[in-house]
Amino acid sequence: MDKVSLALIGAGSRSRAYTSQLVGNDNAELVSVVEPDKDRRELIRTTFNIKPDMAFSNEDDFFNSTKCADAVLICTMDREHHRQAIKAIKKGYDVLLEKPVSLKASDCIDILDCANKYDAKVMVCHVLRYAPFFQKIKQILNEGKLGKVISIQHNENINIFHYSHSYVRGNWRKTSEASPIILAKSCHDFDIINWLVNDKCKSVSSFGGLSYFKRENAPANSTGRCFNCPERNSCIFNAEKIYLEGYWWNKGAVNLTDQSDAGIRSALKEGPYGRCVFKCDNDVCDHQVSILEFENGVTASFSMSAFTNPCSRTIKVMCEKGEIRGNMAEIEIQLFGSEPEKIKMAEIVDDIEKHGGGDYYLLNDFIGWLQDKDAFARTTLSQSIDSHLMAFAAEKSRIEHRVISMQDLL
Repeated sequence: MDKVSLALIGAGSRSRAYTSQLVGNDNAELVSVVEPDKDRRELIRTTFNIKPDMAFSNEDDFFNSTKCADAVLICTMDREHHRQAIKAIKKGYDVLLEKPVSLKASDCIDILDCANKYDAKVMVCHVLRYAPFFQKIKQILNEGKLGKVISIQHNENINIFHYSHSYVRGNWRKTSEASPIILAKSCHDFDIINWLVNDKCKSVSSFGGLSYFKRENAPANSTGRCFNCPERNSCIFNAEKIYLEGYWWNKGAVNLTDQSDAGIRSALKEGPYGRCVFKCDNDVCDHQVSILEFENGVTASFSMSAFTNPCSRTIKVMCEKGEIRGNMAEIEIQLFGSEPEKIKMAEIVDDIEKHGGGDYYLLNDFIGWLQDKDAFARTTLSQSIDSHLMAFAAEKSRIEHRVISMQDLL
């Protein structure tokens, strides 16, 4: 296969992490877009010179038309993934599927079974496996000088403003409309832990809840929206401060087609991102901890929290002969009884943003996998299922207040 042809399903903010890399790409081209929002659809169409009849407002028209590409990028909301992935596979497309794969364990297995039946290549956007930071940790462990892994401590530091944007005001605020945050946000992290441990998870216990972003914590005189709120000057969640004064980078999620100050203000006055963070309809956890036991005896703890300044991951891998400590910007390796060795990621990779540089490498790997039937991909669907099952088990444990055995999950 020479140049890979791709169709995009869902032209929201997450899709731009991948489509931005297709501009001027010698190995792949975007030939079709499926997006119900006219402005978003037209933006993609004109950016990539897509023919008007290859821009679809709904998935039915797309899937009922003649197959037009080698693969589809599914970047829609979580609840749509199962339906669209099954349609794409049966139509003969290979698939790059944004995480989470689906909202139910049985649906994840269903997609895997369908892919196997139709011999389709399906890759999941678990971009952290492609981040040079985690690749380096994996390399160090594989070299063996630290001995076997005994235990892992892993933290996802969401950042208070990222959390308020995506999980209080944004699309992933309600489990019924998206998915539990432990699945939507943290299947990445279960995947990394599973990858580093290199064995099946045996049992999971998890605790957490929504503690802060609730009406009872709203300032006394606050209103439902920031723009007419008497508390706005003293509130760090004032939408105007966040989106117009640079606290949060993703203005495109607020107003994709007009990111001028006037365009953002207009969207904040009427749209979801201008709402009071204490008076939204959110219900996903703002903190959650999980304890994992693996079949090879390794244990791991994972903590996800909204209440952090950095938007980052931190990890500590404890081994027989030493340990690894890291924070996405730096890795420290220390054999017991020796001085630590430090590796600065800025000396290895130019851009540690965009999931630690993983977005770029993931898309290139997917394109290469399509071009070469013998190529290896790190996040195939079969490799990514376990992380989702761990997330489902964690949420089940949190709700039912009991340890969940993985063999009893399905």
